[in-house]
Amino acid sequence: MIWKRKRWTLVLVVLLAGPLAAHGQEAADGSRQEGQAAEPGAAAESGAGEAAARPSDAEADRGAASAQADAAREAAGETAAGEGAGTQTKEAGSSPPSPEALRESLRAELRAEMQKALEAERARVRAEVRAAVAASLAAQEWEPDEFEVEEAPKLELFELDGYFRMRGDAFVNFDLNAGEDINGRPLFPRPGWNPDGSDTLASANQRLRLAPTLNVSEDIKIKMTVDVLDNLVWGQTPDAFPLNLATQNTPLLAFTGTSVEPIAGQNAAFDSISVKRIWGEVLTPIGLLRFGRMGSHWGLGVLANDGNCLDCDYGDHVDRLMFVTKIAGHYVVPAIDTPATGYLFQQRDRYQGQAFDLEQRDDVQQYILAVARRDNQEDIEKRLLEGETVLNYGVYNVLRVQNVDVKVPGIYNGTEKSRSDFVERGAVAYIPDLWVRVNAGKLRVEAEAVAILGRIENADLLSDPDPGSDNSISIQQFGAVVQSEYKAVQDKLRVGLELGFASGDAAPGMGIVATPGGASQYPEAGSIDGKQFNIDPAVGQIDRDINNFKFDPDYHVDLILWREIFGQVTDALYLKPTVSYDLTHAFGFDVQAIYSRTIFAESAPGLANDLGVELDGTVRYRSSDGFVAKLQYGILFPLPGLALQNGVSPEIAQTVQGHFAIEF
Repeated sequence: MIWKRKRWTLVLVVLLAGPLAAHGQEAADGSRQEGQAAEPGAAAESGAGEAAARPSDAEADRGAASAQADAAREAAGETAAGEGAGTQTKEAGSSPPSPEALRESLRAELRAEMQKALEAERARVRAEVRAAVAASLAAQEWEPDEFEVEEAPKLELFELDGYFRMRGDAFVNFDLNAGEDINGRPLFPRPGWNPDGSDTLASANQRLRLAPTLNVSEDIKIKMTVDVLDNLVWGQTPDAFPLNLATQNTPLLAFTGTSVEPIAGQNAAFDSISVKRIWGEVLTPIGLLRFGRMGSHWGLGVLANDGNCLDCDYGDHVDRLMFVTKIAGHYVVPAIDTPATGYLFQQRDRYQGQAFDLEQRDDVQQYILAVARRDNQEDIEKRLLEGETVLNYGVYNVLRVQNVDVKVPGIYNGTEKSRSDFVERGAVAYIPDLWVRVNAGKLRVEAEAVAILGRIENADLLSDPDPGSDNSISIQQFGAVVQSEYKAVQDKLRVGLELGFASGDAAPGMGIVATPGGASQYPEAGSIDGKQFNIDPAVGQIDRDINNFKFDPDYHVDLILWREIFGQVTDALYLKPTVSYDLTHAFGFDVQAIYSRTIFAESAPGLANDLGVELDGTVRYRSSDGFVAKLQYGILFPLPGLALQNGVSPEIAQTVQGHFAIEF
């Protein structure tokens, strides 16, 4: 702060020097006018007086002292002159003073008056400057120094993120009024009271997702994902429901008085509170260590999707040990997953004790190595403003193995297992996943391509292969998505095009649900779904390949066909143009069209490639403080691939969906 005080003092002195000099100039000018004809010596003395008014305080003091000395000398001279004049007057007879003497006397009086005025003005200015400096110093005592290092904010021990959502859905004619396939199965569940009557299904559901973070220190964190009343359908758990056992005074649902909490296995599939993930993070000097059950996501989410979007339902959770470090501008991520552990053993007669894996060879292990260059959004936007093209990319390598399998998985208390409880499996799969994104100006192009290449030596679920028999299965699956988007009209307008591909299998049925309705037989032509392999000639033809790739169910393409009727994209090629426009920062709308067809006509229930054309629209609102609302409408025009083999023509399906959410 010292340099700041000196700076202000210097400014004040410079500002005040002008008025003081002007005052001295005016006094000197008056002296010259009254003197009328100043002598060179007097002019020099007047110039010295003017110069004395302009310097700094120290020089002004020295000038004042010099002026006083001159005045004293002049007074002494005048006295001597007066005495001489008096003598001469006495001698000459009382003659008047000369004009030169009068001028010198007048100059002396003017100098004295000017000196007094300068001293008074200088004292006044000094007092004002001292007062201003004192006030400034007093104020600075309460203001932080601009070079002072502020105290770092205290670490918040607990942070909470998440959202609460409510979704209302109306499904109109999702079975397409197409009847049933050759196995007696409709395309979509129908109303039970009158399947041939009203074909509208409507309900509302909700979820509270909590994502807390416990900050043990700056470098150590514990994170969780907890769902409360996860996808609970409104009215799902009335107290009058017999399994609730909440009251004996409500004999009928019509007299329900309240709702009770969901209890797994009693009145719901899951409990009220479901802990989905919990993991730890430790930041080390060379990278980030993560361990525990965590979400898994890569690229666009075609293969691995954490399901963190506001409208997602599933999410991939893995038990993982991983390390993240950065080498040459690339993230290098080795990891080990345990997707399945087989038989477990509990402490004898103590279920609350520590359980442990009973057999190592029945575990499913997954080894991962990912390498990626990925910039954050702020860096991308900054580089785009500078006219650069931003390239991000990565490869995600997975090796999954299992040697033997269990016949009936579960926890066994104090019961050892024998060889007959296991079956040889010999499963191995290599899964490469390539992701790339290019941002250039207003254009974004992003793609993900994945392959699953593997083999299962014994696909029999319950027995080892007989000598000389072949129960093996080959896996060759491929999937890809390419997205492009261009921004215009001050980035309010976005025009996009998406192309998706999922490899198919020539086996009948789409291959999403392996055993629909618990059936284990090989599907027949015209089936909606079914397993894509068969090693038992007693239930159908031999098929030793599984080649249909399935998108993650949280990768959303549309509202009706893939999301609701089939559940996942598989054995398909689709094209989706999209237009989005932001009317304001809060309001906007999206419009998209989706054309879908199968890779193999044998996979479609109508034994034809073309499945349908769907049009979807969304009106959305998002406030600055976390409130989200949207209204969606979709209509599906079925094509021959959805015409079941019963002579009934499929009809259009529609949906209206309204969503409310609060993000925090």
